[in-house]
Amino acid sequence: MGGGRKTYFCGKIIFMEMINYENFGKLKLSEVWPENKDIHKVSNFEFMNDIWVGETYGFTEWLQLEKEPAITRSISIALLDTPDHVIERVLKQIGFDFEKGMTEEQITSILGKPIKIEKFVVDRHSNEYIIGTQDKYYLSLTFQQDKGLTYIVLMNHAKSIHALTK
Repeated sequence: MGGGRKTYFCGKIIFMEMINYENFGKLKLSEVWPENKDIHKVSNFEFMNDIWVGETYGFTEWLQLEKEPAITRSISIALLDTPDHVIERVLKQIGFDFEKGMTEEQITSILGKPIKIEKFVVDRHSNEYIIGTQDKYYLSLTFQQDKGLTYIVLMNHAKSIHALTK
């Protein structure tokens, strides 16, 4: 943690130096985790009020909108089910100084207070943000009660960004 990235706040949007849309769109799960032979191709995948195609391994999902199958717009990483070397590789490419198991307080010290907090089950909740300098992203970070940060969703998805900023 603490690789010297700049983070600053302006209203609801957190500005971070991170991957741009063009490079984010090129990321593929099978390329960052080539040794995983259990990655599945999916289609007609419903998520965040849209239909997607992409690659999944459990709850780790790298998705492209069905109408734009060449551009990755959503990356979800199940941190407890993904090897540390893959997590580190992905987070470095994205531009995050996060680690599996970080506390909510550690994340809040980097990102500030979330725009929204979602709680669907007793032992975990997700903090939602809009982040980015030039390119804006929807970010959801899930914290499990005894395990800290366990799940990350990062999206270049206009509907999700708009829904959180209105």
